[in-house]
Amino acid sequence: MITEGHKQEVVSYITAKTLIAELFSCGVKDFCVSPGYRNSPLISALAQIPGAKIHSHIDERGIAFFALGIAKATSAPVALICTSGTAAANYFPALLEASYGHTPLVFITADRPQELLDVGANQSMDQIKLFGSNIRFFSHIPALESANENLLCHIKLVGAKAVNQSKFPLAGPTHINIAFREPFFLKEDEVQKIEKELLEKSNENNNETLIYEAPPIIHDSHIKDLVIQLTTKEKVLIAVGPGTYSKEEISNLCALSEKLKAPLLAEASSGLGFFTADKKNLCLRVETILSDREFIKSHNPGLILRYGAQLTSKRFIDFHKKSLCPTIIFDENSQTRSEVVGKIIFLNGGPGAALKKLVAALPPQTTESEWLTDFHQAELNANKEIIQYLESETALTEWHIAHAIASSLKNSSCLFLGNSMPIRDFDFLAPSFEKYVRVFSNRALSGIDGLLSTALGIASGSDQLINLLIGDISFLHDINTLTLVKRMESKIRMNFFVINNGGGEIFRQIPTSNSPGLESLFTTPQFFELKSLAKGFGINYCSANSQDELFSLLPSTQEGRGVNIIELIPDAQRNTTFRKEFWNRIKK
Repeated sequence: MITEGHKQEVVSYITAKTLIAELFSCGVKDFCVSPGYRNSPLISALAQIPGAKIHSHIDERGIAFFALGIAKATSAPVALICTSGTAAANYFPALLEASYGHTPLVFITADRPQELLDVGANQSMDQIKLFGSNIRFFSHIPALESANENLLCHIKLVGAKAVNQSKFPLAGPTHINIAFREPFFLKEDEVQKIEKELLEKSNENNNETLIYEAPPIIHDSHIKDLVIQLTTKEKVLIAVGPGTYSKEEISNLCALSEKLKAPLLAEASSGLGFFTADKKNLCLRVETILSDREFIKSHNPGLILRYGAQLTSKRFIDFHKKSLCPTIIFDENSQTRSEVVGKIIFLNGGPGAALKKLVAALPPQTTESEWLTDFHQAELNANKEIIQYLESETALTEWHIAHAIASSLKNSSCLFLGNSMPIRDFDFLAPSFEKYVRVFSNRALSGIDGLLSTALGIASGSDQLINLLIGDISFLHDINTLTLVKRMESKIRMNFFVINNGGGEIFRQIPTSNSPGLESLFTTPQFFELKSLAKGFGINYCSANSQDELFSLLPSTQEGRGVNIIELIPDAQRNTTFRKEFWNRIKK
């Protein structure tokens, strides 16, 4: 029997193969690996899984964000495998984004056996519950001296639970820490012999683990109560936060808005602006509309229904808090996320199914709504003012860049919005279109790290054109991920739109950055040559530093395959004053 009385390397291989095979059978198809020594049994076992998609990168931080991107694109769990020590710690930033952004990832960290811990052995540290409360499930598998049937069944159960709990009841990261004792290298003929015996044994025994997910129960009484709340209140407002919503969800949100005659306020990062549906009630100009003090005073909502995550607009959050109105929140997160206090009804878990039932249960309002008309007119006025202001300026600014890229996007393409200024600019002025574009962002914790990696992961998990809009500091922060591009460029279509404003434009917006001696500490100026950098990595490059050049090159970026770096260089001095002049004008 292969599981009893064999040398250590056989036991290690069987242990690793049992775990990896269980992950694969439970639906994990993409495995992101960083080379190492202690995790070599896992990598060797993975290589024997037909159909597994293996992605390798030397940087654990980068590959973790890459896995995050694949999971975002496919809505399926992705597994990661690394060696012991600081390699595991490098997973932390992406793991946190996955935890707060509800993205299914399974982290597998190789570890040293117990006798090498706390004795000063090289590359040894305490990896038990390394990621604390930020994971949905944790299990430690110690180094085994034998792999009997009971132990293997336990390992399979651990693998099944790790996959299941990464998806349900609240998607997020899970963690398996598995120790291996040396030696663990096998010759190829030994591997094939073990594989044959494992196959024969699996045919004899049917020890598979099946975990079925039951959808959240949405009681009719809850829907009935929501209908009463929504139909007995005047001046209902629907607000949609950032997220990647399905076509069905967007259609139902538009239908809900029409049935209630309620304005549909949405951040551009929600993707509602890029959808072919009846969007006549859609208001994307949240920042501009809510900058009008007179409008706010005369338009206090009677009830706000929020769908998805909290909006990131500070003006909306302030408006919501001051309204003191009841709030209904549809959220997949069971942690009842809300900055607002007062009467709140939370509908946690399965928001898409609940929304569908609510739309079906609501009677349509036939009378015209002055409340809705006012918001619609405010949206038109804001659009007109923004377009006129953009057209009045001849210099290339970041607002011109965001607006032009939004206008150039092809139907059925994808857009990934970088944090800091790019996503704020896009939320402020991206127009609405009759085309479908999937919008992605790492908005759960809004870090600037790992954005290139996440976007490349989305490209790997999708056959669509991916457009990344990112700032220069964010680009530099993740630059080692460009080593992946040459291996992927024949399989993906991707544009890196890099706004090179000399670093840290967002911090030029705060008063402290103008204090003597502090500007360089906030804006972090950089002086790299992006063209040389692109050449070094063998990536196509082009640039624009005027509106004419930008408009000229954009059409070609939306055609063909491969990867392009497009450096966009706004007028640095005018860029900052252009923003301030607009907001000063709005506040008057």
